[in-house]
Amino acid sequence: MLMGEYVHAMDKKGRVIIPSKFRKELGNKFVVTRGLDECLFIYPMVGI
Repeated sequence: MLMGEYVHAMDKKGRVIIPSKFRKELGNKFVVTRGLDECLFIYPMVGI
């Protein structure tokens, strides 16, 4: 499980940069969803 607090902004196209250490752990496919307290939750797409 990856946990931490990171402050990132969306660009004009609505994209958010995912830190490289997270991308390595998440793999090529993952889901980003709205979490609690204006946070984003990111889940890897395992087995799909």
